[in-house]
Formats: sequence, structure tokens, C-alpha cells
Amino acid sequence: MQLHLDTFITGTMTASKIPFPKVCEYCKKNFTAYRSTAKCCSNLCSKRYYKQQKLTAKVKTITQQTISIINSDIEKIKVRDFLSISQCAELLGISRFTVMRLTRTGLIASFKAGRRTIISRESINNQFNINNNESNT
Repeated sequence: MQLHLDTFITGTMTASKIPFPKVCEYCKKNFTAYRSTAKCCSNLCSKRYYKQQKLTAKVKTITQQTISIINSDIEKIKVRDFLSISQCAELLGISRFTVMRLTRTGLIASFKAGRRTIISRESINNQFNINNNESNT
């Protein structure tokens, strides 16, 4: 009853006299554990495992933040009626050079505003609707 009461009060398992085999989470070596919560074979492996877990969590957080920023940028572009060449390339998933080539050949209608090339959202949608209709017939 004492073991159960200690677990309830402290929230951790106390050491057992019965050893059982485990595999170290960090170095993947077999070791004998006396606690059910043991994850690593030594203090050094425990410290390295902790740092590895923290680094993994940080990388995961940064990756999720980056993806959310990219998705929010694309959502902002989808709403706009007029796009720059860079925005059009990002929206279509092609390079800027390809977009410039499409505008030069006239496949995507564009106009110049000073030094900037502006592409209408309708011209992009119309071009893809024309291509879809041709492929369906």
C-alpha cells in the first residue's frame, strides 16, 4: 500500500527491486532498469535524449509556423484580382521566368503599369478554362 500511496502523492514511480530489461531511447542499447519510467541507460544518454527531444520540438514548431505563413500568403494572393509576376508564379507553382514567357507569347494577358507587369486574375482563370475545355473534347 505504501508504494501506491507514494505514487499518488509524488506522481512518480519509486524504484523497484525487480530489474527488467529495456532499450535506451537515445543509444538503442539494452540496459537493466529498476524504474518503469526509465528511458535511458545512463545520465549522459538522458541529457542527450532531452536535448534531442527539445531540438526536435523546436524544429517542428518552426516548420509549422513556416507552413502557416506560406499558406496565409497564398490565401492573400487567391483573393486579389490583379497579380504581379512573382505572385502569379507563386499561385501557379511555376517559375517567374515561365510566367514572363507566357505573358510574352500572349497565353496570359498582362499590361504594364510603369515598370511593373500586372496580370489579371481573369486571364489566368480563362486560360485554364480554355485548356480544360480543349482537353475534355
